[in-house]
Amino acid sequence: MNHGKWRNEPRIQQVYMPPATERLGVICSSVGVMSAGYGLSMVADEADRVEGADDAFPGTYAELKTRRRTADWFLAYMVTGTGQLVGENGCHDIAQGSVVSLPPDFRYSIDINQKHPYCIYYVTFGGQSMRERKVCTAIDELFPTVRIDLCRDVIRMYRQLLEIGASKTADAQRELGASIVLLVAKLVNRLHEHRTTERRVGPVDRAKAIMAAHLFDHISVGEIARELGLPASTFRREFRSAAGISPYRYFLRQKIEAAKNELMTTDVPLRTIAEKFCFTDQYHFSRVFSRIAGCRPTEWRRTHGSSGH
Repeated sequence: MNHGKWRNEPRIQQVYMPPATERLGVICSSVGVMSAGYGLSMVADEADRVEGADDAFPGTYAELKTRRRTADWFLAYMVTGTGQLVGENGCHDIAQGSVVSLPPDFRYSIDINQKHPYCIYYVTFGGQSMRERKVCTAIDELFPTVRIDLCRDVIRMYRQLLEIGASKTADAQRELGASIVLLVAKLVNRLHEHRTTERRVGPVDRAKAIMAAHLFDHISVGEIARELGLPASTFRREFRSAAGISPYRYFLRQKIEAAKNELMTTDVPLRTIAEKFCFTDQYHFSRVFSRIAGCRPTEWRRTHGSSGH
């Protein structure tokens, strides 16, 4: 993966808008992936762009923030990144592993954090048959956004949709509808599995998962406790008892471990890394890094970076 120059302009890597071909009651109107940032050539190269792609999904960040109205069902999956969905029913945080499911004629806007790379797969579809209504009933569970964490099977299914859409044959066009039905079923099943796992996992493990999902954000101990439904004092006590360290210090250590990977695999400035992991400034990042790693970040990069081997 290329970790070179930051590329902050959004781009649609591949999209397909087939004719109105119905399969199992579902008519696919578009499928694509939108991304920005270094190291995100996940599906297709720039040369694989399809003519007319910018007409299917907002092609610029300004357009992405503009309130829009859905024409068909809209089903998106965030592979990486953070942001907010602003809809008719309020504001919802989205992050890695979030599913956005919107019905037709729904006003919305998506505000993505432009400081970090992001990648969003999406598909839009319609149809009026009984089979399609069953699909709509299923995705009601996903409305407007749910978190299922990162799932390779879901990514693979979106990529298959892109591959099918890239084909111009009639058989491939008909297959899109059937694949969307399978995708909806997979997302709903994954949501049920995720909720079952959450009920089995204790608050400390859930807190660690929350921290892992917010390494690029600032999230307080109080906010984590509220998400777990615990008083902050109870959460701190239970976390320290189980992990042997306070939740705040644990979170800092996880940020530093992730920052080590940045230092080892990229040549981006320390200032950029500090900003990426939401430290106050480069000095704050260097001070915390030195305390946890036992050396300054520049020394660690010199010893462990690619240029140091």
